[in-house]
Order: sequence, then structure tokens, then C-alpha cells
Amino acid sequence: MPDKTYKVFAPAEVKMLEALSLTFFPPQNPVGPDGVETGVPLYLDEYFSRFSWVVQAGFRIFLRVMNWLPILLLQSGRTFRKMEKEKRQKFLLLWCNGRFYLQRLSFLGFKLVFNMAYFNHPEVLKRIDFYEVCPPKGK
Repeated sequence: MPDKTYKVFAPAEVKMLEALSLTFFPPQNPVGPDGVETGVPLYLDEYFSRFSWVVQAGFRIFLRVMNWLPILLLQSGRTFRKMEKEKRQKFLLLWCNGRFYLQRLSFLGFKLVFNMAYFNHPEVLKRIDFYEVCPPKGK
């Protein structure tokens, strides 16, 4: 775990955020930096620190359930964060393509939060030439 101080998330939850960040934005992805390099877990911690304890608790519970879901659904003998990258991707794809509308909707909301964190990083914005379209204030 990085030597950063987290306001909201416990160490196990940070490891889950890291596993999800590396699954959504792996090393050597087309944009470049991976989800941990860009500080997605720390960004999400700061983001969720602005919400009430109820919202924070809900997301924290969701992370913990998500970690144990592969075992609970008998899809793996390992928690999500200890699965190999390919198995994590496959598991997220099953969630994304689920039969139930609320399942698919929850995945989109979950991925939206991670995308918001990743695409807020200056290096990512630079690599996708976002500043050419929408330069930061003062430029």
C-alpha cells in the first residue's frame, strides 16, 4: 500500500481500489499510465471524503462485498483482489453484461467513478490531447 494517508478507506479497501484500478486501467494500456500510477485510489478517497458517512459506508461495503463476490458466487477460490488480471477482467465483464438492468446500471455507475478519477489525471489528459480542446484556466 502506498505511504499516503487515506481519510475514508481502510487498508483492505485501498487494496481493492488498487485491484480495480489496475483492472480498468492496466499497465501498458493505450493511454499509458495505469490506474495506480495515476492515483485513482487516492483521488477516490478524497472524492468520497466530501460525502456523508452514509455514502462512504455504502461504497465501502460495496467494495468489500465486491472483493468476496467471486468466492460467494463460486466463480473462484480467491477474492477479487487476489485473482489474476484476466480473471478479474472476466468477472467484471460478467457483471457488466448481467441479465438484470440494476446489475448493469450499478456497473456503469461504478466504472464512471473510476473513469472520473483516471481521466482527471494531468498525464492522462495530456496523452489524450484534452488540453487542446479545453485548456486549463490561465493558459
